[in-house]
Amino acid sequence: RLEVRGAVADYWTPLPRANVVFSFETQDIDRVLKLAGAPPTGFGSVSAAGDVAGTWESLAIRRGSVSALGSTVQASGALALLGVTDGKITSMSYKGSVTADGQPMTVAISADHLAGRPVITADVKAETFEFDKFFRGRAAPRRYGRGQAAAGSEEIDTASFRSFDGTFKLVTTTLGGTSGGGGRLGHADIAAELKDGTLTI
Repeated sequence: RLEVRGAVADYWTPLPRANVVFSFETQDIDRVLKLAGAPPTGFGSVSAAGDVAGTWESLAIRRGSVSALGSTVQASGALALLGVTDGKITSMSYKGSVTADGQPMTVAISADHLAGRPVITADVKAETFEFDKFFRGRAAPRRYGRGQAAAGSEEIDTASFRSFDGTFKLVTTTLGGTSGGGGRLGHADIAAELKDGTLTI
Protein backbone atom coordinates (compact mmCIF):
# COMPACT_ATOMS: atom_id res chain seq x y z
CA ARG A 1 0.00 0.00 0.00
CA LEU A 2 1.38 3.37 -1.05
CA GLU A 3 -0.17 6.79 -0.42
CA VAL A 4 1.39 9.97 -1.86
CA ARG A 5 0.27 13.61 -1.59
CA GLY A 6 2.06 16.60 -3.07
CA ALA A 7 3.42 17.89 -6.36
CA VAL A 8 5.74 16.46 -9.03
CA ALA A 9 7.43 18.67 -11.64
CA ASP A 10 9.04 17.46 -14.90
CA TYR A 11 7.03 14.26 -14.56
CA TRP A 12 7.80 13.03 -18.10
CA THR A 13 11.56 13.50 -17.80
CA PRO A 14 14.05 10.84 -16.61
CA LEU A 15 14.47 12.76 -13.33
CA PRO A 16 11.16 14.21 -12.16
CA ARG A 17 11.35 16.58 -9.20
CA ALA A 18 8.97 15.87 -6.33
CA ASN A 19 7.83 17.52 -3.13
CA VAL A 20 5.55 14.99 -1.48
CA VAL A 21 4.32 13.38 1.72
CA PHE A 22 4.13 9.60 1.56
CA SER A 23 3.27 6.49 3.53
CA PHE A 24 4.11 2.93 2.50
CA GLU A 25 3.37 -0.48 3.96
CA THR A 26 4.03 -4.01 2.75
CA GLN A 27 3.96 -7.47 4.32
CA ASP A 28 6.87 -8.61 2.12
CA ILE A 29 9.44 -6.00 1.08
CA ASP A 30 11.26 -8.48 -1.15
CA ARG A 31 8.32 -8.57 -3.58
CA VAL A 32 8.61 -4.77 -3.93
CA LEU A 33 12.40 -4.84 -4.27
CA LYS A 34 12.11 -7.39 -7.07
CA LEU A 35 10.07 -4.89 -9.09
CA ALA A 36 12.87 -2.31 -8.59
CA GLY A 37 15.56 -4.78 -9.65
CA ALA A 38 17.05 -4.98 -6.14
CA PRO A 39 18.06 -8.24 -4.38
CA PRO A 40 15.98 -9.79 -1.57
CA THR A 41 16.69 -8.86 2.05
CA GLY A 42 14.58 -11.25 4.09
CA PHE A 43 13.26 -8.31 6.14
CA GLY A 44 9.60 -9.29 5.75
CA SER A 45 7.06 -6.65 6.80
CA VAL A 46 8.18 -3.02 6.29
CA SER A 47 6.43 0.32 6.73
CA ALA A 48 7.72 3.81 5.94
CA ALA A 49 6.50 7.41 5.94
CA GLY A 50 7.84 10.96 5.62
CA ASP A 51 8.29 14.09 3.52
CA VAL A 52 10.69 14.06 0.55
CA ALA A 53 11.76 16.70 -1.96
CA GLY A 54 14.07 16.57 -4.98
CA THR A 55 14.99 13.94 -7.57
CA TRP A 56 15.91 10.28 -7.17
CA GLU A 57 19.60 11.24 -7.36
CA SER A 58 19.26 13.94 -4.67
CA LEU A 59 16.38 13.61 -2.22
CA ALA A 60 15.96 15.66 0.94
CA ILE A 61 14.20 13.59 3.60
CA ARG A 62 12.25 15.32 6.35
CA ARG A 63 10.66 13.45 9.24
CA GLY A 64 11.21 10.10 7.59
CA SER A 65 10.55 6.85 9.45
CA VAL A 66 11.00 3.16 8.66
CA SER A 67 9.85 0.17 10.72
CA ALA A 68 11.26 -3.30 10.05
CA LEU A 69 12.62 -6.32 11.92
CA GLY A 70 11.04 -5.09 15.13
CA SER A 71 12.87 -1.75 15.06
CA THR A 72 11.87 1.80 14.13
CA VAL A 73 14.25 4.31 12.54
CA GLN A 74 13.52 8.03 12.08
CA ALA A 75 15.69 10.13 9.77
CA SER A 76 16.23 13.59 8.30
CA GLY A 77 18.97 14.06 5.73
CA ALA A 78 20.06 13.59 2.11
CA LEU A 79 19.38 10.40 0.14
CA ALA A 80 20.65 9.48 -3.33
CA LEU A 81 19.48 6.52 -5.42
CA LEU A 82 21.32 5.65 -8.62
CA GLY A 83 19.90 3.49 -11.38
CA VAL A 84 16.22 4.28 -10.88
CA THR A 85 15.88 5.77 -14.38
CA ASP A 86 17.28 2.53 -15.85
CA GLY A 87 14.79 0.41 -13.93
CA LYS A 88 17.36 -1.11 -11.58
CA ILE A 89 18.76 0.53 -8.43
CA THR A 90 22.54 -0.04 -8.42
CA SER A 91 23.64 2.06 -5.44
CA MET A 92 22.38 4.38 -2.73
CA SER A 93 23.77 6.71 -0.09
CA TYR A 94 22.42 8.60 2.91
CA LYS A 95 23.90 11.24 5.17
CA GLY A 96 22.09 12.91 8.03
CA SER A 97 20.56 12.45 11.46
CA VAL A 98 18.98 9.18 12.56
CA THR A 99 17.10 8.07 15.65
CA ALA A 100 17.04 4.28 15.90
CA ASP A 101 14.81 2.81 18.61
CA GLY A 102 15.07 6.08 20.54
CA GLN A 103 18.84 6.46 20.10
CA PRO A 104 19.92 9.66 18.26
CA MET A 105 23.02 9.57 16.05
CA THR A 106 24.58 10.98 12.89
CA VAL A 107 25.02 8.53 10.04
CA ALA A 108 26.81 8.32 6.70
CA ILE A 109 25.89 5.13 4.84
CA SER A 110 26.30 3.85 1.31
CA ALA A 111 25.27 0.64 -0.42
CA ASP A 112 26.77 -0.52 -3.71
CA HIS A 113 26.25 -3.51 -6.01
CA LEU A 114 22.54 -3.60 -5.19
CA ALA A 115 21.87 -5.51 -8.39
CA GLY A 116 23.96 -8.39 -7.01
CA ARG A 117 25.28 -8.96 -3.49
CA PRO A 118 25.08 -5.59 -1.71
CA VAL A 119 28.14 -4.08 -0.03
CA ILE A 120 27.27 -1.61 2.73
CA THR A 121 29.55 0.97 4.33
CA ALA A 122 28.33 2.74 7.46
CA ASP A 123 29.89 5.40 9.69
CA VAL A 124 27.93 6.12 12.88
CA LYS A 125 28.58 8.70 15.59
CA ALA A 126 26.48 8.83 18.77
CA GLU A 127 26.68 10.36 22.23
CA THR A 128 25.25 7.16 23.78
CA PHE A 129 24.82 3.85 21.98
CA GLU A 130 22.87 0.94 23.50
CA PHE A 131 24.05 -1.97 21.39
CA ASP A 132 21.48 -4.50 22.56
CA LYS A 133 18.51 -2.35 21.49
CA PHE A 134 19.26 -3.17 17.85
CA PHE A 135 18.68 -6.88 18.47
CA ARG A 136 15.79 -7.04 20.94
CA GLY A 137 13.17 -6.76 18.21
CA ARG A 138 14.82 -9.54 16.21
CA ALA A 139 15.50 -11.86 19.13
CA ALA A 140 14.00 -15.34 18.89
CA PRO A 141 13.26 -17.61 21.86
CA ARG A 142 16.05 -20.03 22.66
CA ARG A 143 15.09 -23.65 23.27
CA TYR A 144 16.44 -25.18 26.47
CA GLY A 145 16.87 -28.75 27.57
CA ARG A 146 15.68 -30.15 30.87
CA GLY A 147 17.35 -28.48 33.83
CA GLN A 148 18.46 -25.37 31.90
CA ALA A 149 17.25 -21.95 32.98
CA ALA A 150 15.68 -19.84 30.26
CA ALA A 151 14.68 -16.76 32.26
CA GLY A 152 15.85 -13.50 30.71
CA SER A 153 17.73 -15.27 27.90
CA GLU A 154 17.50 -14.34 24.22
CA GLU A 155 19.00 -15.66 21.02
CA ILE A 156 19.86 -13.26 18.22
CA ASP A 157 18.56 -14.20 14.79
CA THR A 158 21.22 -13.09 12.29
CA ALA A 159 19.73 -14.70 9.17
CA SER A 160 19.00 -11.36 7.50
CA PHE A 161 22.68 -10.33 7.82
CA ARG A 162 23.84 -13.15 5.55
CA SER A 163 22.40 -11.48 2.45
CA PHE A 164 25.00 -8.68 2.24
CA ASP A 165 28.60 -7.72 3.09
CA GLY A 166 29.80 -4.52 4.70
CA THR A 167 32.12 -2.47 6.85
CA PHE A 168 30.90 -0.53 9.85
CA LYS A 169 32.40 2.08 12.16
CA LEU A 170 30.93 3.37 15.41
CA VAL A 171 32.27 6.21 17.56
CA THR A 172 30.40 6.88 20.81
CA THR A 173 31.01 8.57 24.14
CA THR A 174 29.11 5.89 26.09
CA LEU A 175 28.57 2.30 24.95
CA GLY A 176 25.84 0.16 26.52
CA GLY A 177 26.35 -3.57 27.03
CA THR A 178 24.18 -6.61 26.40
CA SER A 179 20.67 -7.15 27.68
CA GLY A 180 21.86 -9.22 30.62
CA GLY A 181 24.86 -7.13 31.54
CA GLY A 182 23.62 -3.61 32.09
CA GLY A 183 27.19 -2.31 32.19
CA ARG A 184 28.48 0.72 30.31
CA LEU A 185 31.82 1.55 28.77
CA GLY A 186 33.37 4.97 28.24
CA HIS A 187 34.55 6.29 24.87
CA ALA A 188 34.42 3.57 22.23
CA ASP A 189 35.73 3.46 18.66
CA ILE A 190 34.60 0.21 17.02
CA ALA A 191 35.19 -1.07 13.50
CA ALA A 192 33.60 -4.24 12.11
CA GLU A 193 33.48 -6.14 8.83
CA LEU A 194 30.71 -8.46 7.69
CA LYS A 195 31.73 -10.94 4.98
CA ASP A 196 29.79 -14.01 3.86
CA GLY A 197 27.81 -14.06 7.13
CA THR A 198 30.90 -13.76 9.36
CA LEU A 199 31.27 -10.64 11.52
CA THR A 200 34.81 -9.59 12.45
CA ILE A 201 35.34 -6.81 15.02
